[in-house]
Amino acid sequence: MKRKRIWLILQKAEEGDRASQIMDLFLIVTIIVSISAMILGTDAGIYAKHRQFFDYIEWVALFIFSAEYLFRLWSCTAKEEFRRPIIGRLRYVFTPLALIDLLVILPIFTPMFFIDLRVFRLFRFVELLRILKLGRYSESWGLIFRVVKKKKEEIFTTAFVGFVLLLIVSTIIYFLESHIQPEAFGSIPKAMWWGIVTLTTVGYGDVAPITAAGKLFGGITALFGVGMYVLPAAILASGFHEEIRERQKKEDKETCPHCGK
Repeated sequence: MKRKRIWLILQKAEEGDRASQIMDLFLIVTIIVSISAMILGTDAGIYAKHRQFFDYIEWVALFIFSAEYLFRLWSCTAKEEFRRPIIGRLRYVFTPLALIDLLVILPIFTPMFFIDLRVFRLFRFVELLRILKLGRYSESWGLIFRVVKKKKEEIFTTAFVGFVLLLIVSTIIYFLESHIQPEAFGSIPKAMWWGIVTLTTVGYGDVAPITAAGKLFGGITALFGVGMYVLPAAILASGFHEEIRERQKKEDKETCPHCGK
């Protein structure tokens, strides 16, 4: 089978491509089953009774995802932007979806290189990234990825402004409350916990200012926190609007003005 054909089969199926449609369905089912097994396996009682079954699903899924990754890596040179055997494959490896594909098969290497249970659990957590693989087969996920990619500079700027604001409010509340509540506001890093829960308007209530100045500043900070949600939401909404409008224009160009097909 030609390299290009394998590449096309592993991509999102085009209308009429039966082999690619079957492959998409097979991989989607594998992703859903493996994630479901991982979630159920966190229940100690269920896992103890069906350990062999869960381990079997895990190893089969890892084998399938590993084979998928290797076939994608091998056949990616069929695409023009990855046509150079070495450099092209290196470029492919660092694409977002290829990085996700690589991360989800990392647990297969943990028994070989790691003994520490904490490291093993960390790699097990990476298995949740398998759900991101569904983005390859969902137009909705694809839309989200494109919007985030298009608006990455604005999102980064907003995140940076949010971090600076967090540092400012944490520093101010530290000077206002540290002498009264050293256990809660004894340092700026400690005060940052209050800053996070206040700016995000979560307000756990475990730490709160008690001085008049601290309470006043806390109220002002909470109001700023409400505004923090508006800016990124507006950026993403703008991105979705632009993406949908571009897609509509593309569909209009492909539609015959006379017959509507």
